[in-house]
Amino acid sequence: MSNLPDQLRKDLLSLRRAIDSVVAAPTVEQAMIDRVYALLHNSKVQGEEHNFSLVSNICSLACGILQRTRSPDDGTWRAVKAHVDALTIIVEHDVSGDGGSLGQRMVEELRGLAKAAGA
Repeated sequence: MSNLPDQLRKDLLSLRRAIDSVVAAPTVEQAMIDRVYALLHNSKVQGEEHNFSLVSNICSLACGILQRTRSPDDGTWRAVKAHVDALTIIVEHDVSGDGGSLGQRMVEELRGLAKAAGA
């Protein structure tokens, strides 16, 4: 088990559930978007506080997607979900800090995805 704080692990689980709810919802309400954003932002802050820059960088990118999109569509949510999937991989594989060169490549790939999603 890594040094990833338990609260961050719980928040990432809540984030995955919130994203799944948004994707499955027939109509997405602003409160649902706000919930996802709040969880991403909280995880970003926790990453910063506990020296998990890879987590905070990925969360920051995902927050940017939601901030710059007035009306998130399926493509937007796929992009945000890809970021959450990356966070899940980080947790499952106990990646810490900035993730080294592999972590930096991951961030660059996600940055490209965020740009493609309009962020």
